Amino acid sequence: MLFALDKRKMNLLYHIQQRTKATLALGISAFVIALSLIFVFATRGDYQFGENAVKGSVVEPDVRMIDYPHVIHVNKLVVFSPFYEKEINKESTFEWKVDGQVISHGRNLTYAFEEAGTYEISLLTSNGAGSDLENFSIDVVK
Repeated sequence: MLFALDKRKMNLLYHIQQRTKATLALGISAFVIALSLIFVFATRGDYQFGENAVKGSVVEPDVRMIDYPHVIHVNKLVVFSPFYEKEINKESTFEWKVDGQVISHGRNLTYAFEEAGTYEISLLTSNGAGSDLENFSIDVVK
């Protein structure tokens, strides 16, 4: 009788071990399938993951800084160039305003101020994913 109990215990342990192996194999298979699906969607270009967008997708513009000379003189051409946190696409539009008046729709603004003073400049960058507005003030001297 003692031998029969040990045989039952061993048989039970064997079946538990077999089920554990099967469950582990199923879990690994599910993990591999999930990774494959992520790869397929990532290479299609329709989706964004985290901060880095998949190439071909549209991301919201994010102006970080506008580059321009520190001293701006009256009647001298100055170029304002924006720097973006993320790459922008061809569909992006730009709207530059000086003291609330639309001056340009180009990516950069080339402008000569006719009078000395303080000016408010804004750049609105838009695309299908959204828009970003950057405002700043400059002083123009004679």
